[in-house]
Amino acid sequence: MKPVYLILLIILFQVYFPLRTGVRDTYNGGATMASSEITIAEMLKEAGYTTGNFGKWHLGDNFPSRPNDQGFDESLIHLSGGMGQVGDFTTWFQGDSSYFNPVLWHNGKMEKYNGYCTDIFAGQAIQFIENNRQKPFFCYLAFNAPHTPLQVPDKYYRQYQNIDPAKGFENDDRPFPQMTEKDKEDARKVYAMVSCIDENIGKLFKKLDDLKIADNTLVIFMTDNGPQQFRYVAGMRGRKGSVFSRWCPGSVLFKLSYKI
Repeated sequence: MKPVYLILLIILFQVYFPLRTGVRDTYNGGATMASSEITIAEMLKEAGYTTGNFGKWHLGDNFPSRPNDQGFDESLIHLSGGMGQVGDFTTWFQGDSSYFNPVLWHNGKMEKYNGYCTDIFAGQAIQFIENNRQKPFFCYLAFNAPHTPLQVPDKYYRQYQNIDPAKGFENDDRPFPQMTEKDKEDARKVYAMVSCIDENIGKLFKKLDDLKIADNTLVIFMTDNGPQQFRYVAGMRGRKGSVFSRWCPGSVLFKLSYKI
């Protein structure tokens, strides 16, 4: 089994050995799930849930493997494995601004959106939750950030532009790779992109509280693969593409509030 994040996606939507689904890699035709597979969205939809997918899908860009073909009532995605990649042809030609004002795919049709991708996906997911607050819903919000290309709004980058990401760990005796100047600049951008995600997750939680449905909503927060660049990772081994990059401790967090 290759150390690629698609294995995590398959396990998220399935419950058995992922290669049985037809997915074997992230590109060259290896990232299309067999249409015969039953996803968690299809199962929940059959149970009366309204289902929505916002952000990354990467299990098939064409019929019959798109989100709307695989159990999602509402879908807003980019194509391929990431925005700015060749396969996501509507953002590929935007070059170093592919994360801004993108053309995305809403229920299988191209639509132009204004703003930064993380804000767009979170905003549409929050709207979906608000629209379906009075009935069971399943919302799958999969941010493409902080995937490369490392593009981020200035207001988040400015929070980190003057820090040295390699300093502050002198008393930590765990392994820490030597960081080049490019590694440091990449880390600043990654931290900025994560701050944007944090802010949007905060907005989502606030919406659940405002709608008074937080006590009846299960939130599962999951991470993707390890970092693509060298930076501080608390002594953990490897990077993206390494066999060590999967299933980091604490990579799945559950939040459930309820009243008896």
